[in-house]
Amino acid sequence: MKSRLIAVYTKIGEKIKKLNDKLSQSDKIGAVICLVVLVSALLPLYSFGRYTIPLADDYSMIMKTHTAWVETHSVWQVILAGLDTTKEFFFSWAGTFSGTFIQTILPGLGDYHTYYLASWILITFFVAATFYFCRVLLCDILQAKATVWIILSTLLTLYQIEYLPAIYDAFYWYVGAAAYTFSYLAKLVLVGILLSALQKNKKGKLWQLILFGIYTVFCGGLDYGSTSMPLVILLFLMLIYVLWNKRHSAYIITAAVCYYVSWIITVIAPGNFARQAIVGEQNGVIYSIIQSLFTGARYISGWTTAMLLLFTLFILPFIIHLVKKAELQFKHPVWVLIWLYGMFSAQFTPRIFANYGSSEDVVGYTLNFTHCLFVLFWFLYVIYLTGWFVKTVVKQGDQWNLNYIAYYGTILIMAAVLIQGVYTLGSLTSARIILCQYYGYAQNYMSAMLEREQILLQSEGQEVVLPASEMPVPSTGGGDISADQESWVNKLVAEYYDLKSVRKE
Repeated sequence: MKSRLIAVYTKIGEKIKKLNDKLSQSDKIGAVICLVVLVSALLPLYSFGRYTIPLADDYSMIMKTHTAWVETHSVWQVILAGLDTTKEFFFSWAGTFSGTFIQTILPGLGDYHTYYLASWILITFFVAATFYFCRVLLCDILQAKATVWIILSTLLTLYQIEYLPAIYDAFYWYVGAAAYTFSYLAKLVLVGILLSALQKNKKGKLWQLILFGIYTVFCGGLDYGSTSMPLVILLFLMLIYVLWNKRHSAYIITAAVCYYVSWIITVIAPGNFARQAIVGEQNGVIYSIIQSLFTGARYISGWTTAMLLLFTLFILPFIIHLVKKAELQFKHPVWVLIWLYGMFSAQFTPRIFANYGSSEDVVGYTLNFTHCLFVLFWFLYVIYLTGWFVKTVVKQGDQWNLNYIAYYGTILIMAAVLIQGVYTLGSLTSARIILCQYYGYAQNYMSAMLEREQILLQSEGQEVVLPASEMPVPSTGGGDISADQESWVNKLVAEYYDLKSVRKE
């Protein structure tokens, strides 16, 4: 009996060793597993989009474009109406000309049945932009294999999405998502293009530079605050780098000139001063910078969690292999840390300077961008610090032998223990969205909203009282109709549907 057990255990051990050897020689299995997990996590997010409706500022931004479509059914007239709204906001509320225009062309222009298209576009763009940036960083600069690029890109995308502070506002409230999620992603693509140009030392053809310049102007007009400040600093450093090292600088100079001009236009727009008059007196520059550093440190401390450390352990073996083969020497880990910390903290400076809420009070839809940037910078610094350690502390010829099954098995067990003891499955974005649909909350809400839409469409010129309803997943910025018919959201909805007034019971 004993000899049989030994034989069984020996056979199991041999199979585990063969599997481990196979895993250590090929990243293809890991890449396939990662893609399957990513698709499985994203499908519920796409599905949930079908149960969302326009909220709050969605109505104010599409008022003119919706009217243009109803009256003319002309795409050109819709574009002109969007430009007219952009002009109006530029002089009365905000200088973000391209950001405002994007917000005016909401898919469906307020129709409940097509609102889901906005979230589908944003989710897809999130994945595509992250994968593109990682492609440039990992494959073009660090010479990673395609499988390693897929694995690391997938894990980065998953962590960013699964721990979003306000999932509804990241993808499902269009105006809030366009202002921050879309802006972050568009600028991530811009940085990817710049890194690719630097790596390849590209001169660039005239038509390419013109198109790139137009795209850069577009990015500069998306936001003048949170998502812009890190890029303002990065472009300045890139400009110094190419001029100091006498590299081809057409792309960097084009980006710097176009972005700075565009950004300055958004900053000095009359609408910003009108908005500032409502908010109140500005804070001092020095005070704002110091408070930004403290605010950045507070968020870094709060988001450096056990799950983030497990994420780091998960990607570490791939990064070790990656940096050992990279030509980059990773000589300045301290300076890179200071630089990343400064860029991360800089996003808070405009908000604190404008006195737009206290430094403690950063709303969820803004935090989505902040969290994504934090995770991205963490990912970048893990690569750089690991590269410094491998190239400087550890001898170059040392071999890295890892039992993948034992290593990742331990990590998965630790993750399971943390989820049971400290976290909950509900802390994961995809789990919350799945449960919301599994128990029918999302479906029941949408059914009630479609009935509500019919009431609104058939009540022109009337005072409308709607049944009470509650969103299945809350929004931190996109408010729905309330019981107060004088609230700004209620007034917007009344104007959109040509009602005398509207409120909830």
